Amino acid sequence: MQMWQPLSINDNGNIVTLTMNEDRITDTIYHSVIRYGVYSPLWLDDKNSYLKNTKEVRVLNRHNHSGYVFENPRASCDEVGKATNDKIGLIISSHTHGHTNS
Repeated sequence: MQMWQPLSINDNGNIVTLTMNEDRITDTIYHSVIRYGVYSPLWLDDKNSYLKNTKEVRVLNRHNHSGYVFENPRASCDEVGKATNDKIGLIISSHTHGHTNS
C-alpha cells in the first residue's frame, strides 16, 4: 500500500479502512488500490494475510467522507485470479458499492 501513500490504514474487526491522501477517490485510484494493493498478499501466497477474516475494505478520501467499499475481498480475489484481464475490472466493480458519511 505504500505506493499510494495512504494517510492511515485501520483494521476494525472485519473492516479495513484505507484513508487515502486524495480529495476524491476516482474509479482509477480505487481499482488500482484493489487490484495491486489488496490482492497482492493473497497472490503472493501470504498465509497470514489480513484478508483472512476481512468482510470489506473501505477506500476513502482524506476526510473519510466518501469513497468505495470492496466487499468479500477473499472470495473475489479467487475469482479475479481465474479471470482474463478484460474481466478483472468488472469483477471488482461487482463487489463494490459507494460510501458516503452524512
